[in-house]
Amino acid sequence: MQSERRNALRKVLVNDWALFLDPISIHYLSGFSGSNALLLVSPSSSEDLLITDARYRERIKLISQDINCKVEINLFESLPRLLPQKINLVVDPKRLTMNQGAVLKDLLPNVVIDARDNLLDEMRAVKDEAEIDSLRKACDITSQSLWYLINDLRAGMSERQIAKKFWQNALERGADELAFETIVASGVNGASAHHLPTGRVLERGDMVTIDCGVKYQGYCSDMTRTVFIGQSHSWQVEIYQAVMQAQGLARESAQVMMKANEIDAKARDYIHSAGFGEYFIHGTGHGVGLEVHEAPYISKTNSVHLKENFCFTVEPGIYLPGQGGVRIEDTCILTGEGLEVLTKGSHEIVCVG
Repeated sequence: MQSERRNALRKVLVNDWALFLDPISIHYLSGFSGSNALLLVSPSSSEDLLITDARYRERIKLISQDINCKVEINLFESLPRLLPQKINLVVDPKRLTMNQGAVLKDLLPNVVIDARDNLLDEMRAVKDEAEIDSLRKACDITSQSLWYLINDLRAGMSERQIAKKFWQNALERGADELAFETIVASGVNGASAHHLPTGRVLERGDMVTIDCGVKYQGYCSDMTRTVFIGQSHSWQVEIYQAVMQAQGLARESAQVMMKANEIDAKARDYIHSAGFGEYFIHGTGHGVGLEVHEAPYISKTNSVHLKENFCFTVEPGIYLPGQGGVRIEDTCILTGEGLEVLTKGSHEIVCVG
């Protein structure tokens, strides 16, 4: 599988070499997961090379049948003797630190460093069958864990307690780790789209937004629901219904070769028509895969055409300063028939506690 990805990249590189230093790209192209490695993709598959340190000597045995592997004390200093002279070496500058770039130029004075932004983005956006299986499992774990938690919500629980309970639920259901720090925003805190949990205690009449996700075999999920504690107020119901309708319209509109900003417009236009346009303060969605935020971005400025097996979220929201907010989010996979929602569960108003 990873060798096929490297072969696809080779067609883009033509006769150039490519160097990867970030764990996400290395995992995608080699299957290796570790904190210290570099990957060289060459014009010939037989010369592809993964280099890491002695801590991972046993781990690289798991992938050594697919790619050449070496253990070195200093990864960077090994490059001059491992790379041919006077080649073009392609790097993605967005995935290099300034220090790494400077070191490369000093170590490889005869090598042309060719910076190409977002080198793997287009490849990674189209998910293969194995990736979709992992995404499905991550989303299934998240859905079950979140709805189990929602059924347990009560006035008197703190935001931090709720975040902890989600992680406990997800761990019991097979999650490897959190995809990101769980967002729990209750009452007035719901007006902050990315509020971090505090000691604030839930009260009757609160809305609480829970934005959560896990990783399974390296792949992420992302899901949000806003629920009501004990009772609902008319202004809360009004913004909830607007977000629910906008999210449904955006999901139902998605088709292969549709532009990303056309999906964004479906949600944004509805929320604007409901009178809350200025309070929808972010894009309608983002890609999900090895990273919880990756291409494609479903925003008003992105005109990319969406392809089959793109995985992305649909997550409009309304955030009223000093009052609270609503967001409803699902991770979805784009098929020839439209969007398949991977994060299962009701979009209707739910009152608990």
